[in-house]
Amino acid sequence: MVRTNKQKYNDIFLYSKLLLVLFLGVSSFQRLAPPDIATAEAQLDKAVGLVKKGQYEEAKGILFEIIPVFEKARLGEEYLWACRQLDDCFFYLGLPEDAIKYFTQVLKTADRQQNAIALNARIIYIIGLYYHDLGKYEAAISLYEEGWPLAAKGEDYNLTSAYYSNLSTLYWDRGNHAKSLEFSQKSLQIARVEKNLPAIAFALQGIGNIYRSENDSRSLDYFRQSLAIEPTNVQTLIQFSKAYQAFGKTDSAFIMLKKAFPFLQGNSENADFYYQRARLNKATHDIPKATADIQKALLYGEQGYGLGHSEFTRIQNLAGKIYLA
Repeated sequence: MVRTNKQKYNDIFLYSKLLLVLFLGVSSFQRLAPPDIATAEAQLDKAVGLVKKGQYEEAKGILFEIIPVFEKARLGEEYLWACRQLDDCFFYLGLPEDAIKYFTQVLKTADRQQNAIALNARIIYIIGLYYHDLGKYEAAISLYEEGWPLAAKGEDYNLTSAYYSNLSTLYWDRGNHAKSLEFSQKSLQIARVEKNLPAIAFALQGIGNIYRSENDSRSLDYFRQSLAIEPTNVQTLIQFSKAYQAFGKTDSAFIMLKKAFPFLQGNSENADFYYQRARLNKATHDIPKATADIQKALLYGEQGYGLGHSEFTRIQNLAGKIYLA
């Protein structure tokens, strides 16, 4: 059908209006882009404040909205900081599976960011932590082994030390004491360079625990060094008690364990305390006291560790031996 002049005029007028709308739209987008980023940054500050207040659900909703803004704009520092806040939200809301799924997706695009090494190192560490918490130790080890060289390459010494500490713990749990000692010593070396006293104390405790597992009396000295930095650390006191018991110094083991009692916090620490006291009472043939202690350890352990956790299984095994006695 042939168009009339009026139709042509209308078409030209409509086309001109479309061009104007398109031009205004592009101009508006260009003008709005910086405020959008600024708004996202302001929302990030708000989310950080909510996380500090423990309002994790509200913070999570905000972070879901603004993280894609930072990703597309390749604002790597803001992107990483927002991801770390979201990690806190997932953790405190008890959503490990959701966290693994989300941060696994983040890894797929992390190489596009300017701080790709730092981002990959941190996100791999976060995912590894969730696998660790879920008891998927082999998956956690695999991720930590992948991530620590990136943290070292990026010269993030605190993160590298954290990788080493977690790998040491996991290898110790798997019975590989040589690898555990290797990573604890690496962690201690970094902590001393950085003059990070809590990290130094933790590494010394870890080395002491490894030597205790090997029936090596050097463990006693490492526990002493750790307690010199953190004299009220419950886990160090409990492990030191176990070391004294292993080397036949039962009285010293009771004394060291007693020092931990005023500083117990949470179900897990209480479970560990009563488990060790039950061990000592069983070793000295005071079965009534051992029975009372192991019952408390079972109660706290179920609440603190959960029925499927290896630490709770250890408590159950001792309970069986005490009940049999």
